[in-house]
Amino acid sequence: MARIEGEGWARARRSGTPQRVSDRLPKIGLFNLVIVFSLLVGACADIRLRMGNRPNTDVLETSLRVKESTRADVLGALGEPSGKGRAMLPFDTKPKTTWSYYYGEGSMKDSRQMLLFVYFDEDLYDGYMWFSSLPK
Repeated sequence: MARIEGEGWARARRSGTPQRVSDRLPKIGLFNLVIVFSLLVGACADIRLRMGNRPNTDVLETSLRVKESTRADVLGALGEPSGKGRAMLPFDTKPKTTWSYYYGEGSMKDSRQMLLFVYFDEDLYDGYMWFSSLPK
């Protein structure tokens, strides 16, 4: 329970009865507080967030070659991945090292993201898969 500093609070302490903030505010003040709070919350709706770096998917077709390009080539073309792991897809005979790239942007009303997965067979680039809900 919130208490108000000052003479009213000291008097309440002496009487042993705590006072609430809402008891001390005039009704019109409480109404104004609600209006100001509503406006502040509404103003937050315009906040835009970005997460990660948007990978350039064009280099997947132009700069990288399947079974020829190395991890160093992928790193040079796309930058540091967001994550690293392994994947075993139904058509693979063994698990492959996978690098993931993530980029997202949005607001309180809408969010869009891009996911890129790059596959390696040992140290060689072995393909990719990407999804995006971002405009081109």
